[in-house]
Amino acid sequence: MNLTDLKIGEIGFIKSIHHEKSLINKLVEMGFVEGEEIQIMHVSPFKDSVIVKIMDYKLSLSFDEAKNIEITKIKCNEEQNSDSSQSCDNWFRRLKEYLKFCDITSSQCENCRNYILCKNTNKSNQDLKFVLVGNPNCGKTTLYNLLTKRNESTGNYSGVTLDIKSDIFYFDNYKIHIYDLPGIYSLNGYYNEEKVTINFLKTENIDLVINVIDSTKLKRSLFLTYELKKKYRFLLCAFNLYDEFKLNGYNIDFDKFEDNFEIFTEPTISKNGIGVNNLIKKGINIIKYIKANNLVNYK
Repeated sequence: MNLTDLKIGEIGFIKSIHHEKSLINKLVEMGFVEGEEIQIMHVSPFKDSVIVKIMDYKLSLSFDEAKNIEITKIKCNEEQNSDSSQSCDNWFRRLKEYLKFCDITSSQCENCRNYILCKNTNKSNQDLKFVLVGNPNCGKTTLYNLLTKRNESTGNYSGVTLDIKSDIFYFDNYKIHIYDLPGIYSLNGYYNEEKVTINFLKTENIDLVINVIDSTKLKRSLFLTYELKKKYRFLLCAFNLYDEFKLNGYNIDFDKFEDNFEIFTEPTISKNGIGVNNLIKKGINIIKYIKANNLVNYK
């Protein structure tokens, strides 16, 4: 069935979009992604347009646009719940158990306990490449500055990071190359920032993608997470601004989130460094496990 088959007030879930690529890109950026809930709010008298509610905001679509959006009345993941344990990636489960073991057995230096970036600067021939990907104004560049002791521009508007910034830092005897990619909302390749990011991810030999998420804007942020997960087997998400998220009365069961989406997580507050040590340590341990088991991170 398509979107126009819904009656006013009825709710459906997006299954696919059948349009030319440019229009699909625009719709996807507005939240029209697989599994997202959508509701018909109003149909014009002549049935030439409809108003829908998606991701907590309303917008108008032409009737032709709506007719080419395929939906279902049953949420996609509900159809697969009974088989979820069988479909789960066993390597993800094993890696998660390994990370728990690392948390129990690892020792913390005084700096780590004080939520200050580890100052262990011992030179090492063990090089790793981490890349930061996230929406504009998610705290990505603030995290980059904290790790590299830089002072790159940050701000609350789109396009602060217009190019790729890179530097190195040392952590737990590892030499880590860190890349701060342009702030983007999707991997559609519609805007220049997206093209830069897509090209970098395709051409560079990266060890791990760290998806920096604005915890106060989860619905908007998780769309990019969804796209990255389709590309990478193992993804690490920094749930940034988590202090503001909790002040608003919310909380996340990270253990359930990881099991449901097979994505590794760490709550962070990049403005003061809380959670950053745990984030980097988790990233290092993920890569150690991947390399030890000769796994491929690309899907």
